Amino acid sequence: RAEEIGDRVLNGEAVAFVSDAGMPGISDPGERLIAHCIEHDIPFEVLPGASASLTALITSGLPSREACFVGFLPRSGKERREAIARLARHKGSLIIYESPLRVSATAAELAEAWGNRQAVLLRELTKLYQETVRSTLTGLAEAYAHKPPKGEVVLVISGAEEQTGEASLEETLSRLLSEGVSAKDAAKQASALLDVSRNEAYKMALELQGK
Repeated sequence: RAEEIGDRVLNGEAVAFVSDAGMPGISDPGERLIAHCIEHDIPFEVLPGASASLTALITSGLPSREACFVGFLPRSGKERREAIARLARHKGSLIIYESPLRVSATAAELAEAWGNRQAVLLRELTKLYQETVRSTLTGLAEAYAHKPPKGEVVLVISGAEEQTGEASLEETLSRLLSEGVSAKDAAKQASALLDVSRNEAYKMALELQGK
């Protein structure tokens, strides 16, 4: 009935979708209604739950099945690189909290590591100046490169698609090695990113290091 509900909203009616099974939009038809509203530019609001993460996920319109709440990524170094590598193969949407001052840099870093995925920035949820920006990782990086968003920010990013890791193993290792990562750590991170054997990745890392 999404089309029927959408038409009623466009005709000026106020329609509330409620669920007897918890937060609407999580594992129920509310997700399909949100998708219909986004596709047809029909206005909607999500009433706040106990956490901004669920409100952000539902409002984003990205799939809620197997979604992963990440919270804040590690700030820098090996711990951050390994966290990004671990999350790269997750098939569900990723919910990330981030400082508005770091949104552009983080989006650019994730685009380089994961590819240019769909990404939604949600700002000031449930407040007067609430805003939703649907774009890609590269799009967000460019949009906020010179003027960071204001207020509290949540990023929701689409999950990984099926891919073959062999084609990009050399490229991934080369990038990590050029950043000063050791061959051992580069192999570990590339293995997590691309789902390839760590021994295979380590062997190639040594070969690249010797060139």
